[in-house]
Amino acid sequence: MPPWALRIVGVGVIALLALVSCEGDRLSKEEYISDADEICAEALEAAQEIPQPTDPGSAESYASELEEVTRGYISELRELEPPEADEEALGQLIDDIERAGLKIVEATRSNTSGGNPAEAYAEALELAEDANESAAEYGFRSCGISEGLAPH
Repeated sequence: MPPWALRIVGVGVIALLALVSCEGDRLSKEEYISDADEICAEALEAAQEIPQPTDPGSAESYASELEEVTRGYISELRELEPPEADEEALGQLIDDIERAGLKIVEATRSNTSGGNPAEAYAEALELAEDANESAAEYGFRSCGISEGLAPH
């Protein structure tokens, strides 16, 4: 077996051991909500601090920064260990939040390329409303996509 293959196997074994050792580190529903809400509140604050675009060039900058914030907090949410019984539903919720956030980014970018962003913003709003409803039903206070992230 080539040395590089052994390294890959070694990395795989280490990852598997880390995964198995983390199985007992699942959060309770209350802990998960608390940790996720903290991540979401920080992300919302960061998104709101991005300067609103005033022209097509600044709209692209806004979209890039918003995408970075969205991908960053989604990654942090995925790192949390949800209660096992809720893992599938929470995975879907995080996917929905990500889709809504990235749809806002897409709509903002289509505005800079001379496209009509209205359809993408409408789709983002629909995705956000669904994600917000699911998040509220689960008990989140900060998670979901907040209105007001689309540039004015």
